[in-house]
Amino acid sequence: MNYEKISEKIGLEIEMLFEELRSGISAREVSRAFGAIIEKRITESWENVCSNMDYQAIDIQGRRTIFDVACNSKLI
Repeated sequence: MNYEKISEKIGLEIEMLFEELRSGISAREVSRAFGAIIEKRITESWENVCSNMDYQAIDIQGRRTIFDVACNSKLI
């Protein structure tokens, strides 16, 4: 189990979610709600991200944290 490679793979999938937005986000949006834009995009796409990597999206139990998405994999 190589967490560095798993993290890199997840990072690349998430980066692809924002490719189309790089030039489409105004400076005002970035300065006011950047975190919210990022969180919404990732959480809305999380099931697809996991599916692309042959992982299974799972619900987070308990309070919200900085880790608001989770997955399960045969590799983990």
